[in-house]
This record gives sequence, structure tokens and C-alpha cells, in this order.
Amino acid sequence: MLIRRLRPALLGALAAVALGGAASAQPAETFDARASYADVVARSKVDPNYVVRMRQRFQFPGEPLPANAATLDELLKTGDHEGMFETLQAGFRNKDALQYLNWEREKVFDGGPLIVAVAYARDLWGMAEAAQEEPLRETALSMALYARALVEIEGLRCGDPAAPPYRQAQLDRVLAPIWAYGRKAPEVVRQRALFVAANTELMTAELRKADEYLCLGPPKDDLTEIFQGLEALGDKPAPLARRQDDLGTTYVVPRAPPKMRAPTEFRPRQEAARKRLVDLLETQLRKG
Repeated sequence: MLIRRLRPALLGALAAVALGGAASAQPAETFDARASYADVVARSKVDPNYVVRMRQRFQFPGEPLPANAATLDELLKTGDHEGMFETLQAGFRNKDALQYLNWEREKVFDGGPLIVAVAYARDLWGMAEAAQEEPLRETALSMALYARALVEIEGLRCGDPAAPPYRQAQLDRVLAPIWAYGRKAPEVVRQRALFVAANTELMTAELRKADEYLCLGPPKDDLTEIFQGLEALGDKPAPLARRQDDLGTTYVVPRAPPKMRAPTEFRPRQEAARKRLVDLLETQLRKG
């Protein structure tokens, strides 16, 4: 019953993207992601409202959100990703699982950060595997590729050049089953997924903000990093990690916020990266 309720929302969203551009003129058994994406980019340059209209296809005001949506919003806003994932995992174990998927989708298409795109792809895949639903697997692949696109495009904001490769290595691990599926999927499925991912990046570009999680490189755990974290805390108390009766109390020193590049530096690079985005995402599919 759950999967029958899922399919209209999720697969309708996928179709809305595919039918939003030149893809609608192509036979169902063929698809050219590059040509379709190039058509969408060309249309968006001629008509500034074209991307807005595409994005509106993902607005589902009647779709219910979980009762604790405000809590999830706050966890995401404050960067408590562990708490967010715990809340999502608990939600997906009950009868309101679809509502949590609705929340993830809403955040993705509102320009949410990388961590939400990863959660959405992962949870779509989990449901697809449980129900053995091929269309849901394709949707999960599209969102995994979108997460990869965020690393490439939004990673250009990062002051630390080691940050995007670090997050990409995590994507390779966390989404490994999806990449394995994408490597062996039929070519038409791969092409549709490539188009949806690149198109979604274009649709959400104006809404996205600097992603601190994405731009945090590998931890160094040295004194300099600890001092920077303490300085960033200011007068705020460090979060409590655990209490130990004999050894006292352990606190966590959060890492200092990452440095970001100026818009004049990263925006031209993003525009250049979009021109090769489909090729880059296809490379991800080939390597799996």
C-alpha cells in the first residue's frame, strides 16, 4: 500500500522534469541527456521565468509533511545532521514514512544542502529495494547524480580545495549500491537520470546558499584546528559529549566554519562547470 501511494508523487516528479524540456519530443526508447539539457539551458537564457516554471512542477502543497517537520527544519538549520538522520530513520520505521520522504523532497527542491540530497537519494533507494520497484531505483539514481552535481558546482565556493574530493569520496561509499545500479542500468535509464540530475541543479541554483558541510575538508585534529574551533565558539559553551564519573566531563570542540570564495570568483567557474556537467556525471556512472 505504501509503494502505491509513493509512486504518483515520486514518479510524477520525475516525469515533470523530463517533460519540461526537449525530452518530451523524444521517443520513449531513446534519450539524449546532453541535447535535452542544452535545450533547457538555451530556453532559460531566452526566458528568465522558464526555470521558475520548471521548479513549480515540484510544488506539491497538498502532500502532507511529518508532524515533527519543524523539528527537522531546526536540526537542518543548526547543522545537527546526526540528530536529523536519527529523526528521519525513526520516521521511516512508522506508517508515516511517506511524509518524511515528502520533507526530504521539499528541502531538495527548495535548494537545500548536500546532506539533504544524500538523505533523499538514500531513502528512495531503500524503499525501491524493499518494494523491488524499478522506477524508484531510477529516481534514486537521479537524486544521487544530483548530489554529485552539488559537489562539483557548489564545491567551487569552498576555500579549501580538499573539501569537494573529501565529500565525493563519502558519496562513493554512502551511495555505493546506487552507483552499482547505475553502472549496469539500461542506457535510456542512465540518460534520463543524467538529464534529471543536471536539470535539477539548474532549477535549484538560484535558491541554494553556501553549504558549510560540503566545504568542510577532512579533519586535521591538530592544535591549530582546535584553537580555530574554540575561537569560533566565542562565548557559547562547547557541546557536551559525555560524562564520566572518574574522569570528569568530555566536551566537543566544533570545527570552525569553512572559508568561502567570493561570488566574483566562484560564479564564473560554476558557469564553466555546467557546460561539462553531463559529461562529468556520465563519468560517475561509468565508474560506478
